[in-house]
Amino acid sequence: MIATSYRLFSLIASMLLTVLSMQTQAEQVTNSVIAISQLGSFKHQFKTVHQVDSMEIEQVLGEVSFKPKSSFKVQLPFTPQQISFLYNPGVKVSKGQKVARIEGPEVHHFLEEIDASKSIFLKSKKHLESVKNYANSKTIKSAEWLDINKTYLQAKLSFEHLSHALQQLAIDKNGDIFIISPSNGQLKYTNEQSPYLFEIIPSHNVFVKSSLLASTAKNVNSFKTEDNCILKVENVDETISRYKQTVWSSFDSSCELKLGQQLLLTPIVLIEGIKVPHQSLFELNNKSYVAVKRGQEINLVKVIIIGNENDSYIVQSDNLTPQAEVLSSFVSIAQGLFLGLGE
Repeated sequence: MIATSYRLFSLIASMLLTVLSMQTQAEQVTNSVIAISQLGSFKHQFKTVHQVDSMEIEQVLGEVSFKPKSSFKVQLPFTPQQISFLYNPGVKVSKGQKVARIEGPEVHHFLEEIDASKSIFLKSKKHLESVKNYANSKTIKSAEWLDINKTYLQAKLSFEHLSHALQQLAIDKNGDIFIISPSNGQLKYTNEQSPYLFEIIPSHNVFVKSSLLASTAKNVNSFKTEDNCILKVENVDETISRYKQTVWSSFDSSCELKLGQQLLLTPIVLIEGIKVPHQSLFELNNKSYVAVKRGQEINLVKVIIIGNENDSYIVQSDNLTPQAEVLSSFVSIAQGLFLGLGE
């Protein structure tokens, strides 16, 4: 029993010594250059690396939205008893197009109010013109002339205000009354608490809104949707909230995105890097390396991993250039040779 325990202890101790010996060796890269012939009869392969100027990073959520204060808000000087929209939210409408039919006594009262306001305005204007000569000849008191002017201006402003509201309406031959769109754009309903009946969002003000870490936002050039639609970053808000900035991206009509739609976006950042196959990269002393072919030799080149894309790493290195050839098979053999093992 004691002999068995001793043999087990000796085995464990031997293994530990072996591991420690390997670690000691790993801390000392004895060769930075090896000959290709040292790989022996192994069928080694090299792959050409390529420069990349962009890479994809972790996905974020986005939403089709519009910038604050960029919509046309429609409001009337009265509240219709009933409003019936002719189109669903998000539908594109043209300037002057009928959007909704309005009904109720308030509507007809408004039309009567316009007629009355027009009549008062015309009468006050006529009265002003009739006494104007008397005012010039000073045969009318100044106070009386000021009152006449005041009455005229008040009537004029009231009529112009109502006329402006009337320009938002259209009356068909059947007497039905409609609200028309003030601009080309997408229709957006408002909630019950809003003083506005609806909004029109001009198409050029519709963007995909996303939120990215401030350190990343400045480097993002575009986004890709799950349907491979490419969104171009137009601008980034200067304000930062909880370490993040809002990014606004435009999209082509072929993307067929709808207002309010939520999306999973892949940010694409601008970089200066080189794409290296996964199998070509190895570690020594917790640092990343590749084995680069130069003539009949293989050089050890340190790299820094900045990204991971499909079956490749995106790396940066002062000593790795585009079109270089890196070892892509039996890399562990080369790794051992760089450590001075198996020579």
